[in-house]
Amino acid sequence: NCDKLERYIVSDGNTRYKSVDGAIVFLKSPYRCDYPPMKKDETFEVPDGVEELSMTHNNYIKNLKLSNTLKKYSIVNCPQLEVLDLPSSLEYLGSLIDCPSIKSLIVRKGNPIQPELDRKATDVFDENMYSSCTVYVPKGRSEYYKSALYWEKFQHIEEMDMPDIYIDPSPFKNLTKNPLFLLQYFV
Repeated sequence: NCDKLERYIVSDGNTRYKSVDGAIVFLKSPYRCDYPPMKKDETFEVPDGVEELSMTHNNYIKNLKLSNTLKKYSIVNCPQLEVLDLPSSLEYLGSLIDCPSIKSLIVRKGNPIQPELDRKATDVFDENMYSSCTVYVPKGRSEYYKSALYWEKFQHIEEMDMPDIYIDPSPFKNLTKNPLFLLQYFV
């Protein structure tokens, strides 16, 4: 029963898997990290090189920093998670469901990140997050987030200095409910 798993232990020399701080990393592309549901650490930094993260049913994690190479994630039922740091490398929003304690969402991408096309809004954020969570975005980018689909519902979007942010020059990667939003790229 994996629900009671506290840590992954992988023997030295294993060419398929690696244990990093109790999590398991799959050593075949896409490089995925699975976090044990009963790991009792409050903070975890996803190792560089990891492209996908799966974290479910962990009652201990409070602060999670995703690696600068991460492209996809799924974080479900982590009731103590308070801070999630999303890197600029993300291609799509993943699931962030049943994490009622989220207070801070740090988004390091200059342009609003959108979910994969087959996702519904309810598969991305919990409804309670829109009022209880503060979204921190790079300086000068809050208006883009405030008018972007999936982000416009957040009541608290603030700017902060962030080194090494990526601003995609393509305006068509950011689907918004406001057609004037796209014109801002050309002015």
